[in-house]
Amino acid sequence: MSNYAKYFFWIIISIGFLACGKKEDSEILVSTDQSGELVYQMDTVKINIDDQSSYTYHRFNTFEQNGRYYFVKYQGSSHSFLFYDIDKKRLTQTIKMEKGGPHGISNLQNFYIHNLDSIFVFGVGNMKIMNEDAEVFFRMNLYEQAPQDLFIDFANAEAKPFYNPYLKKVILKNSLRRNASSSEREKSFLATIDLETKAFELIGPQHAPFMKDAKVGYGSYQGVHFTSFDSLVFYNYAVSSSLFSYNLLTQETKSAAGDVTSIPNQAAEFKNAPTQAFINAYRFETPVFYNVLYDPYRQLYYRLHRTGKPYEPTMRNTLQHTTFYLSVFGREMELLDEIKLGKNIYSQFSAFVMPQGLFLNAAFKDFPLLEESKMIFHVFDFSFQ
Repeated sequence: MSNYAKYFFWIIISIGFLACGKKEDSEILVSTDQSGELVYQMDTVKINIDDQSSYTYHRFNTFEQNGRYYFVKYQGSSHSFLFYDIDKKRLTQTIKMEKGGPHGISNLQNFYIHNLDSIFVFGVGNMKIMNEDAEVFFRMNLYEQAPQDLFIDFANAEAKPFYNPYLKKVILKNSLRRNASSSEREKSFLATIDLETKAFELIGPQHAPFMKDAKVGYGSYQGVHFTSFDSLVFYNYAVSSSLFSYNLLTQETKSAAGDVTSIPNQAAEFKNAPTQAFINAYRFETPVFYNVLYDPYRQLYYRLHRTGKPYEPTMRNTLQHTTFYLSVFGREMELLDEIKLGKNIYSQFSAFVMPQGLFLNAAFKDFPLLEESKMIFHVFDFSFQ
């Protein structure tokens, strides 16, 4: 048996068979009644970390096994995946990776945990699959394999790659460049990789009309965000209040206006930038909508957004002294509430959902209650009464 055949055999075993067993491990208890007034409780969860680990994170996943729920983050200083049991509030597993050799993982940019025998890791130009012993059994050079007319993005915090067991394909982002041609704007933003053939294919919806029709584009806020649950992809744009869902199996698309009152629901176009100061001013002055997150336990959708602010040349951080809001949407994506969260508390791409609720990482450096020896989460538990 060739090396590739061995790798693909392991993929079939670990991804196919274990995926079938995963759903038997736990039942999702869904709250279906959305009548009455939306209310919430906010709890604070603190998890101790050692002096080699950071209370902030950029690359992370959530993972469920046998009814236990884990927050998993990549720790660059130790080149490891750290598994934190949310209920026990402690580190329960570490997967340390090699940087060289046959199982080497270098310059990790993103990852996705399908199960402990199928951990997808994305480095500079490549995708690898490894098990919990950090043994790599599949590898692929994405830049070599991808068609020249695709702009595959697998390092993006706003659109993390994931594996769909029903399609048996990896889903990534086909990026839309500023000043993209009309033909590029007509293409789907979802790209798939067939693990057996290593072939790429574009699937799913095209961009929203306002993005396709933009004369110049939206600078650093160009393009789409997406998240996933089961066979649903939820997507939105940094510069628009609109939100969408797409079913990978039925090809059905749903949309909602998602209008809010705190910031404009459509940003102005970027225009061509004569100076770096012009570019910086657009980044600071433009309010931003972040990823749509689905809560399967309550059948709710969440989305963070923030205000813009006047640009000053001495500014370095676009988040400092801006105000975050949380929008909550019902099962039909209708807006239920827009909640003001305040300044200098949260970071923009670190939210996730677990049975306890929506977790926001309270790790902004100017947050007065920050503790560097702990990861601090504010957990919002929504219900109706």
